[in-house]
Amino acid sequence: MSDERRRHERFTLQSQVAVTFVDVVHQLRVINASGSGLFLEVDDLDEVSEFKPGAEVNVRLFDESLGEDSDVLVMAEVVRVVHGEGLVATGLALRFTDIGEEDRSRLDRLLARIGAPTQAA
Repeated sequence: MSDERRRHERFTLQSQVAVTFVDVVHQLRVINASGSGLFLEVDDLDEVSEFKPGAEVNVRLFDESLGEDSDVLVMAEVVRVVHGEGLVATGLALRFTDIGEEDRSRLDRLLARIGAPTQAA
């Protein structure tokens, strides 16, 4: 996806997420975040083979700056599976499909705190 088509700026974020599809939960690392989605680094795509484009997942974003019991909970859709090489990370691109008002507020505060947008693709 080109930068011109993005609705929100991406920000580098080093956090953890729990991503659930049906009854399967994976702990993954966030590489970058925006107001509309996340890019998650995956060491081995075979371990997350159920996460195909179009899959609806539950996401729980953990960041210590949010404080205890203040995780961001969202529903998201897998929009891309990236087979990285070189400087491009292997992982999953997620687009938020449903986020409550309180979770939106927590996410916005987190993105404001981390500051400058990243140049990652």
